[in-house]
Amino acid sequence: MTPWTPWANFGNYYFPFPDYSDPYDNATSDMVVVDTGRGIFHVHQGLIDHFFPRLVHHLDSFGIINIPILSESLYVNTGHRIAIRKIARILHTLFGLLRKESTAAQGFARSIPNLLEKMLMQDTFRARPDGTPQIRSHFLVFAVFARTAGSNQLASVLVRFFLEFRRDILSCERSSHLGDWTIAIAELADLASRSDVYRCLQYLSEKRDKIHSTYHNSGTHDAQLAAALQMMLMAAGQYRGRGRSADKRLRYMDIPRAQTVPPQMNYPPQLLLPPQHNQLMIPSPYQYGFPPSPSPSMDWALSTGYMENEIENVAVRQDVVETRLDNLEYHMGMI
Repeated sequence: MTPWTPWANFGNYYFPFPDYSDPYDNATSDMVVVDTGRGIFHVHQGLIDHFFPRLVHHLDSFGIINIPILSESLYVNTGHRIAIRKIARILHTLFGLLRKESTAAQGFARSIPNLLEKMLMQDTFRARPDGTPQIRSHFLVFAVFARTAGSNQLASVLVRFFLEFRRDILSCERSSHLGDWTIAIAELADLASRSDVYRCLQYLSEKRDKIHSTYHNSGTHDAQLAAALQMMLMAAGQYRGRGRSADKRLRYMDIPRAQTVPPQMNYPPQLLLPPQHNQLMIPSPYQYGFPPSPSPSMDWALSTGYMENEIENVAVRQDVVETRLDNLEYHMGMI
């Protein structure tokens, strides 16, 4: 006699414990599997080949787009500026635009600027104290990913978007984060039109004093930012190679300061002679690139703008600490 079971009457139509089947088995030859770490979805192979031709070199051993692994690679390429977990969410959003329902290449090309414009509106509408964090992080990750995947299309879309919305971006962004935009544009130099990339860098060069000052006050050497600043000066026509040249305008602020050196501040011209004198005003020696004294006096603490520079410097370092803590929690599996 066959023992009774709760599913005996269902015959072959039901079994409570079906054989385990790998979800990747459902992928077809013209689809690529995207593994988000929490689930999978499929993207057309033709769209991947069209938009991201070099992405094939960054697939895992199973030929799968593994977002967690790719995020760790981009975390290094972004100069550790954005947490791995946030990069993974941004990549999930990017590949989500290429899902099975989105088969038209033109639709994907239009969806990128629409997404960025929406984030820019959110950042500007909320008037965030940290500038434009959403669009800044997405733009930087997209730019670094475009270089990694060799995507000329994505790079061109990003450059055109920056040229169109540059006024909103530069007016709302904090000076401490303008270096991230400079790095992102520099990443697109060999992918998009060089003339358009140089136009973007020329617009950023209008804020070069603030960018240089932030980098100098950070006290940390950043080779990626230093290379981007050099490219920005070349685009602005203010740098012509190495050596003792009159056209070489790199100042001492282009290298990070020592921790014992007070932060650099932009001093107004000083009146060394009476206002009625014919020679008018003589600029401060700081404008000629002479570094400040390593022994700050009380004049620095009492000068206008000292506290603002110090607060901004502390905010930059706090962002770095928060990013490192977030990545530590990510690797330890605490969250």
